[in-house]
Amino acid sequence: FARVAVGGTFDRLHAGHELLLAATALVAERFVFVGVTADALLAGKSHRELLQPYDTRAAAALSYLTAVRPSLAVEAGPLSDPKAPTLAELDPAMEALVVSVETLPGATAINKGRAARGFAPLSIITVPVIGVVGEKLSSSGLRAAEATLASASMDEGAVPGAVGAAAGVTS
Repeated sequence: FARVAVGGTFDRLHAGHELLLAATALVAERFVFVGVTADALLAGKSHRELLQPYDTRAAAALSYLTAVRPSLAVEAGPLSDPKAPTLAELDPAMEALVVSVETLPGATAINKGRAARGFAPLSIITVPVIGVVGEKLSSSGLRAAEATLASASMDEGAVPGAVGAAAGVTS
């Protein structure tokens, strides 16, 4: 596919994100647009104070894609309004969308919007979520673990700021 889109929050780029982005790089021939959830949409996320800023998350996703497939042109843009159409819906030249199984309904909605505009439907490439049985790997879970470690460290009189290293989190 010449033009492919993918989207997500991409906080604490982890193996699940890497699978999604690697699949995107594999099916894309020339261009990938990465929609990254804007900070304003994440106000209700658990442990919001631990979320990486938009620029950090977008840069990490683009860097990973470029490392996997250096020949691709990659671009990121904010997903700012859940009711607004995405570039995948508005770009008549977009050919495919890579999603996880849990975001497949969003892909269906995007194709409905494309149909209403008279555009060809996107090919939908679906990747599984990963994790242990009954629990998927997620940024929310990673933030919760970091918050728990921070709380435990503070209870033990640890030095503030040492939490990231204790949790194995690097920047």
